[in-house]
Amino acid sequence: MDSNNEQTVVQNEQAESNGDITIDLGRIFRALLHYLWAIIIATVLGAVLMFGYTKLFVTEMYTTSTTIYVSNVTTTNSSSSSITSSDTYVANVVSELITDYDTITLAIEENNLPYSYGQIAGAISTSVGSAGLLTLSVEYSDPQAAADIANAILSVLDTRASEIYKGDIYVKAYSEARVPSSPSSPNVTRNVLIGALAGVALSCVVVVLVELLNNKIYSNDYLISTYNIPVLTEIPDFSDKKNSKKGYYSKYGYGYGYGYGGNNGKS
Repeated sequence: MDSNNEQTVVQNEQAESNGDITIDLGRIFRALLHYLWAIIIATVLGAVLMFGYTKLFVTEMYTTSTTIYVSNVTTTNSSSSSITSSDTYVANVVSELITDYDTITLAIEENNLPYSYGQIAGAISTSVGSAGLLTLSVEYSDPQAAADIANAILSVLDTRASEIYKGDIYVKAYSEARVPSSPSSPNVTRNVLIGALAGVALSCVVVVLVELLNNKIYSNDYLISTYNIPVLTEIPDFSDKKNSKKGYYSKYGYGYGYGYGGNNGKS
């Protein structure tokens, strides 16, 4: 078969493939194993960078909490289920009262707090449990400030509730807020894990993209399955006697046998 006929056969085979390209998952897996060292380095580097960023640039926050019992005193003669439902309702009402502008302003004035309304309102969070239990939490960058803000709110909360609800609501804190001994955030372990996972993902994506863009041919099976081109003949590499049977095995194949294409072989 002359060269023109061979070229016609190749063109017909390529036309029959309709431009479909098959991704060799085995080849990608071998590439990932081949560059495992780089993936490990990227993983460690991502974890170290995230650890350094967390320690140097993320502000440590401290959280203190206290539990408040809230009761509707007008339901003392009702059934227990009605009392529980009513107490939960008024606990939600008091929860809104805690973040009220007048409540925070009164707490600042009576306790001489060196913070603005916005600073305190942004630090406060509340959650309502069952049977009229209300949890007040304060998160701040200074542990002593967190406790001071929480206790200042507690000191005026009963007064504010009495003013508004005319003694119909009973508010009592179980205990004062304590100064937290350790930061509540950031979570260093979680951030380091995120950095490590980001390093793994990014390095794997780079390896896969490089491998997909690699147009070197490693075996006749790869040539046929990917491009639907038949292999007419093979010319082994005799340039290196020691590696003459390995082809591109050590350089490009990640475990393939004979190599095809490039400067050391033709197909």
